[in-house]
Amino acid sequence: DGHGSFRPREIIHTNEGLLRAVYVTDLDGDGDTDLLSGSLHKIAWYENTDGHGSFGSRQLVSTRVYKPTSVYAADLDGDGDMDVLAAFSSENKVAWNENENKIAWYENLHGTCFHDGLPCDTDTGKDGNMCNSVCSGGKCVPGTPKCDDGLFCNGVETCDPTQGCTAGHKPCHDTACSEKYDMCGTSACGNGKIELKEQCDDRNALSGDGCSSECEVEIGWTCDKSEPSNCELLAL
Repeated sequence: DGHGSFRPREIIHTNEGLLRAVYVTDLDGDGDTDLLSGSLHKIAWYENTDGHGSFGSRQLVSTRVYKPTSVYAADLDGDGDMDVLAAFSSENKVAWNENENKIAWYENLHGTCFHDGLPCDTDTGKDGNMCNSVCSGGKCVPGTPKCDDGLFCNGVETCDPTQGCTAGHKPCHDTACSEKYDMCGTSACGNGKIELKEQCDDRNALSGDGCSSECEVEIGWTCDKSEPSNCELLAL
């Protein structure tokens, strides 16, 4: 009534999981105010369908995030539509935000979704299965979403019918993880010890001496398995 009397709360979405940030703006350019949210593993938006506070189903912007602390929207690239900006601050180690403070942005693809390859909801009111549709060129189309980022240390991300892409089970738990070698543990090339999948280690991280800066035997050389490695040029 303009005097501080409010209607009972209206639920826009449930089971969001550690909701951390919200922002309201006209994301789709239709003249009404939409809702942008950031939760544990998701950035999503909800369309204001009638201009009076009735919101549609969740539309995913990204699921490859961890605890966004704020979300915002602006036309960052000057192409006339609203892009999404998110800030992250976390001390937890995950592949897409490992021990870093990051700011990321997501370009609006002139459609109803932001990130090609991720699941989106095209069949609200039907089976509600987000794994039956995929963002392609800014539109939700039938298809199989690609959730897994292919990184060993993340585990395998999968698609949940109601939540979209979900985080994988990290194979190394609380131990160090080597993305280069797809193994748990660490290697320090140049320390004189042959570790994990190193082919050699001559106690330096220089190339051109038989054992490369990546601790791989260089072409035209042979290296023994002593620690540190001894490398010799092959006879012509």
